Amino acid sequence: LMTSNRLSGTLPTQYGQPGSFQALRTLSFSDNLLSGQLPSEYVNSFPSLLDMYFDSNLLSGTLPSQYGADGVFPLMTHLDLRKNLISGTLPSEYGNPKAWAELNQMALQRNSLTGTIPSEFFAD
Repeated sequence: LMTSNRLSGTLPTQYGQPGSFQALRTLSFSDNLLSGQLPSEYVNSFPSLLDMYFDSNLLSGTLPSQYGADGVFPLMTHLDLRKNLISGTLPSEYGNPKAWAELNQMALQRNSLTGTIPSEFFAD
Protein backbone atom coordinates (compact mmCIF):
# COMPACT_ATOMS: atom_id res chain seq x y z
CA LEU A 1 0.00 0.00 0.00
CA MET A 2 1.32 3.40 -1.00
CA THR A 3 -1.43 5.60 0.45
CA SER A 4 -1.08 9.09 1.93
CA ASN A 5 2.32 9.98 0.57
CA ARG A 6 3.47 12.69 -1.80
CA LEU A 7 3.94 10.45 -4.80
CA SER A 8 3.62 12.43 -8.01
CA GLY A 9 3.85 11.97 -11.75
CA THR A 10 1.95 9.61 -13.99
CA LEU A 11 1.19 5.96 -13.39
CA PRO A 12 3.88 3.80 -15.00
CA THR A 13 2.66 1.93 -18.07
CA GLN A 14 5.41 -0.69 -17.81
CA TYR A 15 3.39 -2.38 -15.07
CA GLY A 16 0.97 -3.19 -17.87
CA GLN A 17 2.73 -6.32 -19.06
CA PRO A 18 0.22 -9.22 -19.24
CA GLY A 19 0.44 -11.24 -16.06
CA SER A 20 2.98 -8.86 -14.49
CA PHE A 21 1.51 -9.14 -11.03
CA GLN A 22 -0.10 -12.58 -10.88
CA ALA A 23 -0.64 -12.66 -7.12
CA LEU A 24 -1.27 -8.97 -6.33
CA ARG A 25 -4.59 -8.57 -4.48
CA THR A 26 -4.65 -4.85 -3.59
CA LEU A 27 -3.30 -1.91 -5.55
CA SER A 28 -3.60 1.22 -3.46
CA PHE A 29 -2.18 4.64 -4.29
CA SER A 30 -4.87 6.69 -2.55
CA ASP A 31 -4.24 10.22 -1.33
CA ASN A 32 -1.17 11.11 -3.38
CA LEU A 33 -0.43 13.58 -6.17
CA LEU A 34 -0.56 11.18 -9.12
CA SER A 35 -1.64 12.71 -12.42
CA GLY A 36 -2.42 11.71 -15.98
CA GLN A 37 -4.77 9.02 -17.22
CA LEU A 38 -5.37 5.54 -15.91
CA PRO A 39 -3.23 3.38 -18.20
CA SER A 40 -5.19 1.13 -20.52
CA GLU A 41 -2.08 -1.07 -20.42
CA TYR A 42 -3.16 -2.34 -17.00
CA VAL A 43 -5.71 -4.58 -18.71
CA ASN A 44 -4.88 -8.26 -18.02
CA SER A 45 -1.90 -7.34 -15.84
CA PHE A 46 -3.52 -8.02 -12.48
CA PRO A 47 -5.55 -11.26 -12.78
CA SER A 48 -5.88 -11.71 -9.00
CA LEU A 49 -6.64 -8.08 -8.14
CA LEU A 50 -9.47 -7.64 -5.64
CA ASP A 51 -9.17 -3.94 -4.79
CA MET A 52 -7.93 -0.94 -6.80
CA TYR A 53 -7.72 2.38 -4.96
CA PHE A 54 -6.58 5.50 -6.79
CA ASP A 55 -8.88 7.92 -4.96
CA SER A 56 -7.84 11.43 -3.92
CA ASN A 57 -5.23 12.06 -6.60
CA LEU A 58 -5.03 14.29 -9.66
CA LEU A 59 -5.86 11.66 -12.27
CA SER A 60 -7.43 13.15 -15.38
CA GLY A 61 -8.64 12.20 -18.82
CA THR A 62 -11.30 9.62 -19.52
CA LEU A 63 -11.96 6.21 -18.03
CA PRO A 64 -10.36 3.46 -20.16
CA SER A 65 -13.19 1.51 -21.79
CA GLN A 66 -10.88 -1.52 -21.90
CA TYR A 67 -11.34 -1.95 -18.13
CA GLY A 68 -14.92 -3.05 -18.85
CA ALA A 69 -14.00 -5.92 -21.19
CA ASP A 70 -14.81 -9.53 -20.32
CA GLY A 71 -12.34 -11.04 -17.86
CA VAL A 72 -10.09 -8.01 -17.40
CA PHE A 73 -10.51 -7.82 -13.63
CA PRO A 74 -12.42 -11.05 -12.90
CA LEU A 75 -12.06 -10.97 -9.10
CA MET A 76 -12.22 -7.23 -8.41
CA THR A 77 -14.56 -6.26 -5.58
CA HIS A 78 -13.68 -2.54 -5.12
CA LEU A 79 -12.77 0.11 -7.68
CA ASP A 80 -12.23 3.50 -6.05
CA LEU A 81 -11.47 6.44 -8.34
CA ARG A 82 -13.30 9.16 -6.41
CA LYS A 83 -11.89 12.66 -5.85
CA ASN A 84 -9.89 12.96 -9.07
CA LEU A 85 -10.18 15.05 -12.22
CA ILE A 86 -11.56 12.27 -14.46
CA SER A 87 -13.80 13.61 -17.21
CA GLY A 88 -15.92 12.41 -20.10
CA THR A 89 -18.72 9.89 -20.02
CA LEU A 90 -19.03 6.65 -18.14
CA PRO A 91 -18.13 3.95 -20.70
CA SER A 92 -20.99 1.56 -21.44
CA GLU A 93 -18.49 -1.30 -21.06
CA TYR A 94 -18.44 -0.60 -17.31
CA GLY A 95 -21.98 -2.00 -17.19
CA ASN A 96 -20.74 -5.37 -18.50
CA PRO A 97 -21.59 -7.97 -15.82
CA LYS A 98 -18.90 -10.33 -17.14
CA ALA A 99 -16.25 -7.68 -16.57
CA TRP A 100 -17.19 -6.99 -12.96
CA ALA A 101 -18.71 -10.27 -11.78
CA GLU A 102 -17.48 -9.82 -8.20
CA LEU A 103 -17.65 -6.01 -7.97
CA ASN A 104 -19.32 -4.68 -4.82
CA GLN A 105 -18.38 -1.01 -5.10
CA MET A 106 -17.41 1.34 -7.94
CA ALA A 107 -16.73 4.76 -6.42
CA LEU A 108 -16.53 7.52 -9.02
CA GLN A 109 -17.93 10.51 -7.10
CA ARG A 110 -16.26 13.93 -7.08
CA ASN A 111 -14.91 13.74 -10.62
CA SER A 112 -16.06 15.61 -13.71
CA LEU A 113 -18.02 12.86 -15.45
CA THR A 114 -20.76 13.98 -17.82
CA GLY A 115 -23.62 12.48 -19.79
CA THR A 116 -26.07 9.79 -18.79
CA ILE A 117 -25.63 6.49 -17.01
CA PRO A 118 -25.44 3.81 -19.71
CA SER A 119 -28.42 1.46 -19.89
CA GLU A 120 -26.02 -1.50 -19.50
CA PHE A 121 -25.85 -0.66 -15.79
CA PHE A 122 -29.51 -1.57 -15.43
CA ALA A 123 -29.61 -4.79 -17.47
CA ASP A 124 -30.85 -7.94 -15.76
